[in-house]
Amino acid sequence: MDWKSESDVAMRAPRFPAGDKTARSTSEWASVGAPLKYVDTLICTSVMERSAIGMGSAAVFPHDAIGAHQQLRRILVVMRGNGNHHDAHCGDVAAQYHKTALRGKGVRFFHLHIDIQTSFNAAQRSTDIPVCHSHTSHRLARHSILRFDLVSVTMATQTLNKEKLSNKSFILNKPFDVAFDERPKPTIEDPHNVLVAVNYTGICGSDVHYYVHGAIGHFVVKEPMVLGHESSGTVVEPGHGCRRCRHCRAGKYNLCPDMVFAATPPHHGTLTGLWASPSDFCYKLPELVSLQEGAMIEPLAVAVHIVRQADVRPGSSVVVMGAGPVGLLCAAVARAHGAIKVVSVDIVQSKLDLARTFCSTHTYTSQKVSAEDNAAALKKAADLGEGADVVIDASGAEPSIQTSIHTVRVGGIYVQGGMGKADVTFPIMAMCLKEVTAKGSFRYGPGDYELAIELVATGKVDVKKLVSEVVEFDQAEEAFKKVKEGQVIKVLIGGPNQEA
Repeated sequence: MDWKSESDVAMRAPRFPAGDKTARSTSEWASVGAPLKYVDTLICTSVMERSAIGMGSAAVFPHDAIGAHQQLRRILVVMRGNGNHHDAHCGDVAAQYHKTALRGKGVRFFHLHIDIQTSFNAAQRSTDIPVCHSHTSHRLARHSILRFDLVSVTMATQTLNKEKLSNKSFILNKPFDVAFDERPKPTIEDPHNVLVAVNYTGICGSDVHYYVHGAIGHFVVKEPMVLGHESSGTVVEPGHGCRRCRHCRAGKYNLCPDMVFAATPPHHGTLTGLWASPSDFCYKLPELVSLQEGAMIEPLAVAVHIVRQADVRPGSSVVVMGAGPVGLLCAAVARAHGAIKVVSVDIVQSKLDLARTFCSTHTYTSQKVSAEDNAAALKKAADLGEGADVVIDASGAEPSIQTSIHTVRVGGIYVQGGMGKADVTFPIMAMCLKEVTAKGSFRYGPGDYELAIELVATGKVDVKKLVSEVVEFDQAEEAFKKVKEGQVIKVLIGGPNQEA
């Protein structure tokens, strides 16, 4: 939602009777023109008053409104300073509590200082609550009373004329042989499915693998296939299971033998104009998350699943082998889970430089020595003692896998996230002697997409830093070549209907 003027804000605010400070239930807030399923913003105006100071004021804000929906993502704090500082001693505890409670729900605070004489006077129609804030003017107190106005925001739904949309698609015929083609537009026959106009699609390592080799393991391109699966329209989770087998019923649809996954033979991908998907595998982006960030949710969900497999906890030490997109995202998710030491390992210095600024506390450049010597040098460089609590391989490279087992501590956890050769030489003796818990990680499962979106929406993972370039649809082949040559971290391709 764009704030174009104070009058625009005032116009959007629901109208409570002047001076009304009554606690309101969820239904009452909805009845004044703010249906909670459409609410994602609160406007706060600071009037710098002494009134309502104290713990009692905490009761007037409708916390059930926050708990009743998950769309609340932003608080715009409009500071209207008049130079009066007040004693917030009684309100400090309540202020900290409310700030913490709101932050815990992924709410962002935005600060704007304006002069006291503004048209916001027309918007002040609700209740008072003490909230801790970092002031933006020397005239503002460390704590102030913020007057909250709940704003009704109708979620924007794009009205599209399907007949006018292109379904131009980027198709792999065989290795290094790609073409653009206008394919038939998909139709919706199941009432639980939706049609998504694809806005952006990221290039995944698996896409490049199909582009170069025409196969990944037993998934072989036998006929022309549309590439791509890291996409946003709203947000598409392109893989879905049958919902009936024992794996699906156990909540592990990623292990379904009949899994439908975009750009995995025999299923077409999302580098196309229109994509049909089950509605329950589509996720609405919060307003603060852009469509370009939305295209990064899929690889982030992969990283979320890997880190969950690794059982990363607050205080953990984590080593991530590989500083490509998934490796960097694993490191970022590990930090978000409370890991106090995150070490990124790679052979490319520029990737490690990015890891340092993006998420990692330490980096290590892998050497051309034995796996045992590499692990010993890594542990010394990162001060890991007997080893890391968790080691994640996000490279699939055999030397990295071997080094990983020698890097994890006794009783630690090792997760294989990267895919390389089908068979490798594995240090099974070291794994057994150290009683290492070894796990695989395949795509993502229930809850991973939701957490990935929350991590982006709350600013805990800034996926924008990994986007090297955004190109138009007709430049897809050139983008694939750049990714193959390792020139970039992540390239996004705009859909054929995406406006520049």
